Amino acid sequence: MKIKYVLFICCFIHSLSARGDQYRVFTDANGRSIEAKIVQLDPSGKKVTLERKNRKTATIPVNMLSEEDQNYILSWEKKSATTQLAAKQESVVLSKKELKLIGEQYIEALETGDFEKFRSLYLNPDQIDLSMFEKLKAVVNEMEYEGVDDGNIELSVEFNSNSAEPDFYWVYDPNINLAIYANHCERWLLLTSDGKIKYDMMLFHHPMTFAILKVYHINTICGPRKGAFVNEIHQRNAAIAYEELKSLDIPMFGLDLNSNPNTIGTSLKKIQRWMQDEGDQWDTSEPKAFYPQDCIKSESALIVN
Repeated sequence: MKIKYVLFICCFIHSLSARGDQYRVFTDANGRSIEAKIVQLDPSGKKVTLERKNRKTATIPVNMLSEEDQNYILSWEKKSATTQLAAKQESVVLSKKELKLIGEQYIEALETGDFEKFRSLYLNPDQIDLSMFEKLKAVVNEMEYEGVDDGNIELSVEFNSNSAEPDFYWVYDPNINLAIYANHCERWLLLTSDGKIKYDMMLFHHPMTFAILKVYHINTICGPRKGAFVNEIHQRNAAIAYEELKSLDIPMFGLDLNSNPNTIGTSLKKIQRWMQDEGDQWDTSEPKAFYPQDCIKSESALIVN
């Protein structure tokens, strides 16, 4: 088997932050109020940064807020510190040697056709069936271990250009619609903190991949640059993409397909910004595996422009 394609196996340890906090109403000493969430409290505890739903932020002195709000900020600080400490204590940090071993086992299992060993590397082994394994093996020509850097295992992979499965990437999910037209591609294997593969970007895509594609589909059909080719079928497809995007439980920023193209484009740009800023800390199920931020930025930059 011969593969030359860069494949990364990533292990991301999630450092919890205030990003998950709920919006609430904050009131100042003059009775003025805003709905926002805490983004950050400075080390002195005297200034707090609040973010409104329109993503605008403001840093204000804590003592300008009501007594109730100040007590809330104090409890938020304690809760945040406790959560981050617990996450740090419970995190499993894999060494470079351990990550290298995972990469070598992955390569060896694929090269030797050891199906049981291959599936044992996954978080959910029962998701891997023999036909999946054989199709992956058929399109891979050579795979080599490249190294480990900051928890990433880099593999060099070359696809078999003579493979009978040139459309391998949509074999298991027609919605992905990504083909191997080049012999070399980049894919990621995303690990949980204990070193199990949850997403491999070939057999199982991270939900961020779906989110990026749904936004792209909506933008091309309903956004400011939609083409004259758009018809009723396209509109139905956009509605389906909208519902699927909504089901992923990401911020929709008022996206409404009944709005005009410019308004739709504004909402899509906000979703794009959220992906780039916070998407690397997002997954739809536990245990979490995180999409590389650089990958999100490069891919999401293409969906709305």
